[in-house]
Amino acid sequence: MSAENRVNYERIKELWILYGDYAVLLLVSLSYFILDITMLPFQRQFSLEDLTISHPHAEHERVPTKYLGLISLLLPGFTLYGIGRYRKSPLLFWKSLTGLLYSTMVCGLIVTIIKNTVGRPRPDFLSRCNPLSSSPKTGWVDLQVCTTPWKSSTLQDGLRSFPSGHTSFSFSGLGYLSLCIASQLRMFRKKTSSWAIVMFFLPLTLACWIGISRNEDYRHHQEDILVGGLLGMTIAYICYRQIFPPLNDASADIPYAQIEIDEGNSDSRRVVEEMV
Repeated sequence: MSAENRVNYERIKELWILYGDYAVLLLVSLSYFILDITMLPFQRQFSLEDLTISHPHAEHERVPTKYLGLISLLLPGFTLYGIGRYRKSPLLFWKSLTGLLYSTMVCGLIVTIIKNTVGRPRPDFLSRCNPLSSSPKTGWVDLQVCTTPWKSSTLQDGLRSFPSGHTSFSFSGLGYLSLCIASQLRMFRKKTSSWAIVMFFLPLTLACWIGISRNEDYRHHQEDILVGGLLGMTIAYICYRQIFPPLNDASADIPYAQIEIDEGNSDSRRVVEEMV
């Protein structure tokens, strides 16, 4: 390799070290938002006799989508900011925030692909479909029996039941926050006080309530909510572990980047200097 090529290689390597995580995060986020808008659900057949999809369609949800981001992303983000200020560590905030964004965006992308590919009818699907009175009452039918046009977002969204997007997104954000709280309170390395246990379970309780509200609004079946919660929490844990050591580790409250700096890693130090 020539001297010029080596210099270019080292420059590209340095740029990747500094900005690689953010580039991948941007790619994942754009993919999520684009697919969420453009991807259409599979037009699955259904039965007009199916009582599980014959619930009324509620116009007003207990947790509207526009508030989901505030609860599951902004609230954890501000909490992590407060933790970083309390610990006087900008690095702790930026790295934990990066993990939060990865958790929610990766979860959103995966769930969007799955729910559109599966095309499972929601519990209120027949109310959205408003089938023709002349439709056959037995056997399988398709969207041809619906008086609501296919171009309607109401009908399209009626085939996006599995898994629950609200539940998975809330657990990917609030579940990630719970893991961060557990690490900062050192819950799994010493005897834990009652207030620490409450702080750990508060975000998880809020995520559970969001999931339950989806069943109360007849937006999702119980198994949609269960799978969504498990998926969101699994992604949250995987993303958390990319940033922090295990919860029972002696350094569980310190991000890997800080540990590398303390061990004299110059690349990690440059990353921190660029961020803060």
